[in-house]
Amino acid sequence: MTRSGRWAVVQGLLVMVPALAMAGEGGTVGRPAPSSTATPAHEPAEDPAFRTVVVSSARPEDAFEVPRSVSSIDATGLAEAGDRNAPEAMADLPGVFVQATNRGGGSPIVRGMVGPQVLLTLDGVRLNNPVYRTGPVQYLNLIDPALLGRLEVLRGPGSVPYGSDAMGGVIALMPLQVPDCRAEGGDCLVGGLRARYASADHGRSFSGNMGGGHRGFSARAGGTLTTFGNVQGGGDLGVQPHSGYRQYAALARATQRVLTGRMCGWRFDANYMFSRIEGAGRTDKVADGSLRFTDNDMHLVWGRMHMMLPRTRGTLTLSYQDFLEEARDHALARDRTTVTGSSRDIVRDRTLGVDLSFHTRLLHDRLQLQYGGLFYRDWVDAEHGVQDDAARWVERGLALYPKGSGYNNYGVFLMLQGDVLRTSSGHVVRVTGGYRLSGMGAQAAARPGIPAVDHHALGHTGTAGLQYLYRDLATVALTWSEGFRAPNLQETVMYGDSGRYFNIPNTGLGPERSDTLELVGRVAWSRLRFAASGYVSFLTSRIERTFATLDGAPVFRGKDVVTQINRGKGLLWGVEAEAAVLLGAGFTASGNLAYTWGEDWLEGKPDQPLSRIPPLFGTVALRWDTPRWGPFLGFAEFYVRAAGKQDRLSATDKKDSRIPKGGTPGWWTANLRLGGTLWDRLRLGLSFENIGDVKYKYHVSGVYMPGIQAVLTAGLDW
Repeated sequence: MTRSGRWAVVQGLLVMVPALAMAGEGGTVGRPAPSSTATPAHEPAEDPAFRTVVVSSARPEDAFEVPRSVSSIDATGLAEAGDRNAPEAMADLPGVFVQATNRGGGSPIVRGMVGPQVLLTLDGVRLNNPVYRTGPVQYLNLIDPALLGRLEVLRGPGSVPYGSDAMGGVIALMPLQVPDCRAEGGDCLVGGLRARYASADHGRSFSGNMGGGHRGFSARAGGTLTTFGNVQGGGDLGVQPHSGYRQYAALARATQRVLTGRMCGWRFDANYMFSRIEGAGRTDKVADGSLRFTDNDMHLVWGRMHMMLPRTRGTLTLSYQDFLEEARDHALARDRTTVTGSSRDIVRDRTLGVDLSFHTRLLHDRLQLQYGGLFYRDWVDAEHGVQDDAARWVERGLALYPKGSGYNNYGVFLMLQGDVLRTSSGHVVRVTGGYRLSGMGAQAAARPGIPAVDHHALGHTGTAGLQYLYRDLATVALTWSEGFRAPNLQETVMYGDSGRYFNIPNTGLGPERSDTLELVGRVAWSRLRFAASGYVSFLTSRIERTFATLDGAPVFRGKDVVTQINRGKGLLWGVEAEAAVLLGAGFTASGNLAYTWGEDWLEGKPDQPLSRIPPLFGTVALRWDTPRWGPFLGFAEFYVRAAGKQDRLSATDKKDSRIPKGGTPGWWTANLRLGGTLWDRLRLGLSFENIGDVKYKYHVSGVYMPGIQAVLTAGLDW
């Protein structure tokens, strides 16, 4: 790290030193920003025996007892932060680095892994599909934070309980819950209105939801309308063209609880979510003569049956997702404004999923079993066209995927947790273990010059761990876990323009894997809560782009030809820490810090950095929660975000137009957030972000973050 990078980190993270020093001496953690494991706040579980905190496996768990690195943001934290999208809502979580190729995107990098290496779920339903591109993807931005009740992150492999793609971690998105009218005497009514305005991009967001029910039946529905203009960057950057976009989202949920009879305690859910992003511009390749606009649609329907069996809870989930992406590419003349030609690619993926899981408690809860399986089937169609002289789209050339392409994703798993020692004084020794068999199949018809694809792969993954707990005061856990990601259609079948490159398929790909050893420790005592983790991951059979030729030429249609291969091995290691201290008089100091190191081990070549590895980064905050003044309860929070310079670049990074020559500079920003509630119903917030008007962007991002801006939020709940 250069001297300027070190100085940026020192300036931005200096305020963390007192908090970490106090963590070493002893005390407790209060509320570290509106999120994090240090301050769990959750809706009641259906069964009081299940303390729903963080979904770090296939079942709810108490956050403090989880033997893995977990963080969360509840509904209050999401409302107070008033973030523009779901990726930015995670910016203050430890170990989550948010890359943004464009303003309409946002791809979290978790422990050096990104895109399809990080699994996204919505209410437990897999969102990752086989047309996700390798590398950063924008699809998390489809989930509007105004329609979420909770957001959770598991850092590190989760492939045993969750299957393919969960190599870097799992991001679990929990939509707004339906009300439980049993607690209201049989009848209930809930709802809310939200509005947000941001000055840097004149972003306006309006959302509302309403729900209610009678006895065992309840429902809730809501929607959001959002528009963002071109964003003003910091310093002398000015307005960034083509950075505005529009977004629409809707959510509907209904639940029927069985209150009497032999099936008492069973529950049946029906759910629907829709989201659309229009006109999201990507400008990082304008200097090379290319401009792209993308529209994304997602319709997700899912139903779930919750079963209450003797000593066992089970869930059966049926889901259907209709995903559409339309990318319009424009070739630019030398003036970089005149369009000389346009092409359009449309990809539609329809996914039918079945997911069955059980959780059984035995031996007075000393032994717990989780087991189940899933099957997801995808049908993919694509179109490719160019614009003629009459500005009409004309089908010409090969589509990215042959019509009727298909993909299967399936697997079964078993996990166990056993307490081998419990004492009356609160000492517990716990062992965990698990195994999963996963499989995939990709099918595509032959095309001119490209053979048919019928590709299959199997993956075996396991996990094992040992944990010691002492009451709710301390825990330490050592866990070994495997990660697994099967090659998807984008890697085995896709032929065409993938944005930066021209992609040709490789039908011989195998799955990529990781083996991770992780040590996690947590302390909660008096006024201090502290958590830290260290990990090392060994990567094998990594799926990576490599330069190739098409008809003997390394460049086609003005772009480098690439394909995907299983190449070599790699190493990732890192450390993460978070702390919060109650200072008294309503004040809380908190902070988190993360560092990742990645190396690419290529046979016969010197080691080099892995691509897209984040620099040292973190957040520190000082928060004051006011006493209640009549109907008003408020807070004020000053926080600093910072990242060091990243100049450890791979050969691919050095060619990436999103990364400045010599690496991404370090930065830090000062921010102030004010807010409060009246009568516990009316919520008002005012934030001043990037007060110093710093020109900065996250590493590997194609767009700069806003300069100084004010964000005004208002909400009404009933």
